[in-house]
Parts: sequence; C-alpha cells; structure tokens
Amino acid sequence: MSPTGEKTGCCWCGAIAYVINGPLGDTALCHCSSCRLATGAPAVAWTTVDAAALKTVAGVPTERETSPGVMRSHCARCGTHLFYRRTAEPTTVDVTTVTLDHPPPISAHIWVRQKVAWLALDDGLPAFETDRSDGDTDSTAGD
Repeated sequence: MSPTGEKTGCCWCGAIAYVINGPLGDTALCHCSSCRLATGAPAVAWTTVDAAALKTVAGVPTERETSPGVMRSHCARCGTHLFYRRTAEPTTVDVTTVTLDHPPPISAHIWVRQKVAWLALDDGLPAFETDRSDGDTDSTAGD
C-alpha cells in the first residue's frame, strides 16, 4: 500500500497497472466453473471494490463478455485475469485478489457446489453453495 492509502496492483508482465483509492470489500475464493475456465485454476480469489475507486494507470485491459451481462478483463500480453464486473451492477468491480501488491486474505468460499472434487476446503471459512446472498453454507465442503 502506498503512503496515501492507495492499493496498487498489476498483471504478471506489468503492462497493466491499477490503483484502488478506497476500501477493499468482500473477499472470497470462487469455485464456479466460469472462473475456473477463464483462468485455468481450480478457484479464483476475488476482492470487491467500488468501481469509482478503481483506476487503471498503465495499459488498457482487454475486456470481453463471457456470459450475458458478465465482463471479464485481462492483459492481452501476458493473459493475467484482472477484473470481473456485472453490467447490472455498475457500481462494483471484482479484482483478482492476487494481482494486488498486498493481497488481503479471503473470508469465504463461494460457488462450492461447482468446485473440483479433489479440492478439500479445510480452512474453517464459511463455504456457500452459490454466492453469499444465498445464505446457504455447505457444511460438507471439506468432505
């Protein structure tokens, strides 16, 4: 974090850099098949931020619609997945947590009903069948 309180981050090659001038919101490890396929990883950590607080300061991410109303941004040079936004929720953006220079810890698992079978969730964090709004935690997520 910079002396001004900005949170900074970038893609792997450094072609895309960004700052967040505001608090970080919810953090979660998403296990949905869309996130897994978009990144080639078994799960993706996200941090929600106010869209007005996020500014790209170097480069321009490539953005594409990956499902109706869902826009994902990545670096066209190195492929790092950076941002996720829903067109129906223009005031927030999800940032891939590990692209932040100082990534915060996750506080929950989401979309565990779609997680890969071999990934055990034994960290004691809440695990939601879909997203946090469903209120339905999966007590068998660690099985």
